Amino acid sequence: APLWYARALDRRQQSDLEGALDAVDTALDQDPEHREAALLRTQILFEQGRRDKALGELSDIVDDAPEARRPRVAYVRLLLSAGRYDQASEQLTILAEQNPRDLDLQYSLALLALESGAMDSAEAILQRLLRQGYRPNEMRLHLGQAAEQRGDTKSAIDYYLKVKGGESLQAQVQAARLMYSEGRGDQAHALITSLTHQYPEQATLLWISEADMRAANGDPESALALLDRALETAPNNPELLYARAMTAGGLENYQAMEADLRRVLEQQPDDPAALNALGYTWADQGVHLEQAHEMIRRALEQQPNDPAILDSMGWVLYRLGRPEDALPFLRRAYAQFPDPEVSAHLGEVLWVLGEEDDARRVWATALEQSPEAEPIMETLQRLEVTL
Repeated sequence: APLWYARALDRRQQSDLEGALDAVDTALDQDPEHREAALLRTQILFEQGRRDKALGELSDIVDDAPEARRPRVAYVRLLLSAGRYDQASEQLTILAEQNPRDLDLQYSLALLALESGAMDSAEAILQRLLRQGYRPNEMRLHLGQAAEQRGDTKSAIDYYLKVKGGESLQAQVQAARLMYSEGRGDQAHALITSLTHQYPEQATLLWISEADMRAANGDPESALALLDRALETAPNNPELLYARAMTAGGLENYQAMEADLRRVLEQQPDDPAALNALGYTWADQGVHLEQAHEMIRRALEQQPNDPAILDSMGWVLYRLGRPEDALPFLRRAYAQFPDPEVSAHLGEVLWVLGEEDDARRVWATALEQSPEAEPIMETLQRLEVTL
């Protein structure tokens, strides 16, 4: 039985689920009491899509050994994976009651529930652990995340602001982000300013984060003004210059964007982000195409699998009149990151190459995810295509 069980594990590792199931069944024929084999069988059934059967068998195993921890933990995992949160919550409660002193186990179960979207179960366990004084700052951080996921922004902010120690900076930045989303920009700015004094080594990152918050909440002009002030104290900081360049680009102030990117490249000639940003901007505008191609090539040499740079390379090659050469780069970018912009580029190159059905599929898929995606709509209008 142990050998057949080992074979089942190997077959499953090789993605041969049928072979794994045959092997685990043989193991159980040899030893019907082989609990690990029985648990593995339920996992394989679940992975085959036979969820009801898997859960039914696992429920029987739990009923036969109600005090055994491992089968019930496995049952919780499958219930959460199947989206059966009420049943998972019941099992989590039983586990917590059976193991009142094993706080590490309860914490692991809470994280599992949190990651799976079972907010009620996760919060109940986290609150209980917090009352017991178990890792209070981590509990508050996770309770803030849970409250944020269910849309209770006020509670999330309160939890985040109470986090101390090593998690404090992360929690307070997230609190500021939520304050901006709630229209409490003055409070958020005061909080970030306070953090820059507490963590001066993180000041650059904090100012950039706050600029992102302002831009994300529809105020890119204020984000630009904030970065202007930050650069007054550190006029040659390449990270701040790059952030301001990207913000200016979002406002279509390409002259300011180019000036800041050039300043970054004066200090860091091989910076892949700056090379790609300036090269892509020129490619998109249809200017300095040979220079743009060289910049993107240098960026891609350093980060050959970056989907943004792959997209830029595809786009500049297309702009250079080389759609056949562009296609492989755009396919690779799309496979990793099929956002509206990459989808628009890939669709356009496919269309120009006569692969119109594939182009329509790419565009339609993007619009299913983002019905008002501007890059897609602009491309369709420019090419006079209707889906």
